[in-house]
Amino acid sequence: MDDGVVIRRHELSDAEWEFVRPLLPASVRDGTTSASSYAARLTPGTFGAIHKPAEAFGSPRARYRGTVIARSGLLIRDRPTTAGRAIGSLPRGKIVTIRCKVKGERINGNHRWYVLTNGTYAYSSARYIANIGTPPPWC
Repeated sequence: MDDGVVIRRHELSDAEWEFVRPLLPASVRDGTTSASSYAARLTPGTFGAIHKPAEAFGSPRARYRGTVIARSGLLIRDRPTTAGRAIGSLPRGKIVTIRCKVKGERINGNHRWYVLTNGTYAYSSARYIANIGTPPPWC
């Protein structure tokens, strides 16, 4: 039974670390405990796609893009569910960079959510993003 994956700071890019860091104990966030020596045991689903080492996302050279098609814009969230905290929004027509897709809450019949990488890692429902070219792989 898989009860979690260990992730070490040096295995994450700076952007991935900034996404994960707020979810870690305060001693790591404020620097009391050295982040380079800290290893967190994460349970499956804790961070959705981010519970895997960075190399699990595939080649860093692969670039997947999409266009926001939601009429009133699209919220980006910290988890692949509408219960996740909204951490920003994207206007209709915005072109986004997609790292990979994960299974999340079903939105209008679509359970796929994209891990977006426009400066930070966040989730948005794939229902409201039209792929430009090849669809992204599963995380």
